[in-house]
Amino acid sequence: MNTYAEDYLNFTHSVLSQVSAAALESVVDVLERVRSGRGRVFCIGVGGSAATASHLVNDLRKICEMDAYAPTDNVAELTARTNDDGWDRVFVDYLTVSGLNDRDAIFALSVGGGSTSASENICHAIQLALDREAYVLGIVGSNGGAIAQHANPHIMIPTYSTPHVEGITSVLCHLIISDLYWRP
Repeated sequence: MNTYAEDYLNFTHSVLSQVSAAALESVVDVLERVRSGRGRVFCIGVGGSAATASHLVNDLRKICEMDAYAPTDNVAELTARTNDDGWDRVFVDYLTVSGLNDRDAIFALSVGGGSTSASENICHAIQLALDREAYVLGIVGSNGGAIAQHANPHIMIPTYSTPHVEGITSVLCHLIISDLYWRP
């Protein structure tokens, strides 16, 4: 009989083996276009995905020398916007003030992908990005949601397990950063 740790690692390996390398490479290709076009990357997520978005911003800025931001990093602005305008508008209002444009990208991270009943703020941000012809990238669990519908490209992590999706998202973000760093 396997231990919990053995089962967890075996399941993680199984899920990782199903992630599309082509989708990962497509995300890096878009990030390279954003970087060479002097655009910005806005990383968005809620809960554990907000923490991963913050970490991704750090790596994009420090390692890849890209202009990147996570709206959830500014707690004062985040809570003021939530209080005054509602949680569903927090990302879209941040992106509007930031002047999101066609050289920029939003990079959405989410276990569920965003819907009208959960992570509506991500859905609004995606719609704004589409309206402004900004790139929409994503990493999402198998629920897919708005990220799977509209992000091009997006990386699907084929499980509903929140701990696995969040952990694997972090691993994939590091793979993306490494690939982007080593590109000429």
